[in-house]
Amino acid sequence: MAAAQTSERLSERELKAISAHAITRNFPAGTVVLSEGDATNSLYVVLSGRVKIFLADPAGREIVLGQAGAGGYFGEMTLDGGPRSASSVVTEEATQQDIAARIGASREMVSRILKELVAGGYIRIEARRIVIAKTLPQGW
Repeated sequence: MAAAQTSERLSERELKAISAHAITRNFPAGTVVLSEGDATNSLYVVLSGRVKIFLADPAGREIVLGQAGAGGYFGEMTLDGGPRSASSVVTEEATQQDIAARIGASREMVSRILKELVAGGYIRIEARRIVIAKTLPQGW
């Protein structure tokens, strides 16, 4: 069941409705987001990048249940309050190509805009992350 759920994607309308009540977090590749057996009450929606959902068999071998990419979600299986039935780890961070696909632009356009935002002091790139330094002027 978990593998089937991870292949589903939310529509743009559903993503917007959820985002009004969500907290946005960025995780670098290799970060374990959920651990099997944890008690949590969160649903995760992937905006960009990729997450692998897996569990360990009795011998400790990894069994991959599925993956979630942009628009996919995971963690919904324990919204009933039970422990996590699987673990998840970030396998790919968002790239400029991911951002471009998400907003309907080319990678080159995203690259140019990011360079302009850096030059204007609006963002900084730190350890492969975009950090917002100041608010854009009205109507930018």
